[in-house]
Amino acid sequence: MARRAAKVDTTHGEIKNALRAAGVVVFDTSSCARGYPDLHCAYRGGFTALVECKTGKRGLRESQRDFKRDWPGVVIVASSGEEAVREFFAARALHETGRAIAGLKEPPAVRVVQGAVHK
Repeated sequence: MARRAAKVDTTHGEIKNALRAAGVVVFDTSSCARGYPDLHCAYRGGFTALVECKTGKRGLRESQRDFKRDWPGVVIVASSGEEAVREFFAARALHETGRAIAGLKEPPAVRVVQGAVHK
């Protein structure tokens, strides 16, 4: 039986375009199954993060919560392009320096433990 096309949130295109405009390489992974986030993103120097696009109306599905809990890397949940870019670069700064960017809060899904970034 063929898998049906994945439904994407209305913010998907806005978030993808904002990240690309900020110089982030973005691969659309919204057709992946089992809670895998919508976008796989990378930036110079090798920093990567996964981004789940949401409208803000609904939370994560159970499979998405499970994936986020079990994934050893950075998973960002964003409801706008501005939020995605802000959280991506805050997570990158935290990953590279162990400190949050001045004026930006540490993303709640990210913390540094023994030099590695975890959610």
